Amino acid sequence: GRCVTAGYDRLREKGLFNESFLRTVFEDLSSSEEEFHDDDFLKLMECLKIAVHVDNEYFLPSALPLNPPVDVSPFPMSCVPLVYSWDKQILPHGFFFTFVVELLRQQEGGNKLYFELRDGVTQCRDVIQVTAKKIPGFMKLVNRKRWIEICYSCTNTKYCSKLQEITSDRIQRVVKRFEHTCIKLPEIGFRCRLCDTDDHYCILSEDQTMVQCHQNNGPVTPDMSCWIDSTDLAVNTIT
Repeated sequence: GRCVTAGYDRLREKGLFNESFLRTVFEDLSSSEEEFHDDDFLKLMECLKIAVHVDNEYFLPSALPLNPPVDVSPFPMSCVPLVYSWDKQILPHGFFFTFVVELLRQQEGGNKLYFELRDGVTQCRDVIQVTAKKIPGFMKLVNRKRWIEICYSCTNTKYCSKLQEITSDRIQRVVKRFEHTCIKLPEIGFRCRLCDTDDHYCILSEDQTMVQCHQNNGPVTPDMSCWIDSTDLAVNTIT
């Protein structure tokens, strides 16, 4: 019927579905000898970090449309994008989606941040935008296959270290979940300003004073240090 078609369209375009849609899709199972329980299925999807409950719907990032070439649009001069890099190791299938789910499932309470999907934008499979309550602007999460890029839109950099702290924690959780793939904790770095290319990054030194890429090295600048000030890094750095 029209409702089912609209449900499929919403799932394919926005990665969102509700319990009513799921119940309709599995109506044949419900009429079988063993009744289908959609709430159990949803709990399984949440447990496996495949989907996450957002508002009155569920978000399934793997259902999003394939995105156009990775967005390399300009970022604020005050804050270069943060990079979690695995260098020569390609991220396991599903790693990026699990990272997104981990961010969105963080519960509000106390001083904790609460992330949600950014409204009014087109979400793509490898470029997902989120906002955080109590923090202005938005974050763009970009899957570059060998690294994950965190772009923060706001020119006020005082929030960057908190965002780095939380994203690092979520990265650690996902690495632990994917430990069967032998993936390790990433190195931390930034979109590279040392080279004249957008599709490049540099790695932070262990003492957090220098950055190094394949062609150059240089000192950490304020648009990089805003991510690490007053924060204990929870990932690897170069030695």
